[in-house]
Amino acid sequence: MYMKAMYFDYRSLAEEIMLTNDPSTIKKLGNADTMRQRQANGAEVKCRDFDHDKWRKVKRNVMLTGLRAKFEQNVLLFNMLIETENALLIEASQTDLFWGIGCSLTGEEIKSIDNWRGSNQMGNLLMKLRTEFQYRCRANEFSIKKEEYEDDCF
Repeated sequence: MYMKAMYFDYRSLAEEIMLTNDPSTIKKLGNADTMRQRQANGAEVKCRDFDHDKWRKVKRNVMLTGLRAKFEQNVLLFNMLIETENALLIEASQTDLFWGIGCSLTGEEIKSIDNWRGSNQMGNLLMKLRTEFQYRCRANEFSIKKEEYEDDCF
């Protein structure tokens, strides 16, 4: 959400997002994409309205960059991702049809990909990163401290 705000030069909103620890508040602030919504959330209102088309073009790359940094900086998370081997990874969100599958983790519809309403972009990006990290482990081209993950690489 911070990068979304920065992409559109909403600096005070980005700062507010960084000062907030509550994920639901961060999401609410980051999704406030009209002047009225920003004003209702107490965010910056002297900025142009959010452009959905521009954001759609860059949001996957923004997320991939953020995910890569997250996993490269946290050995525990890196190892957890690598240990999924070749499993299908999903974002089990009932409400997010872009990043998630549009189904809950406990519902019957999760059992068949044909029943998923969402595109699972988060899962797809995580699997892409996992493949990249597996390759980089094999090639010993990883940038975090080798001694911390060397035994977990293939």
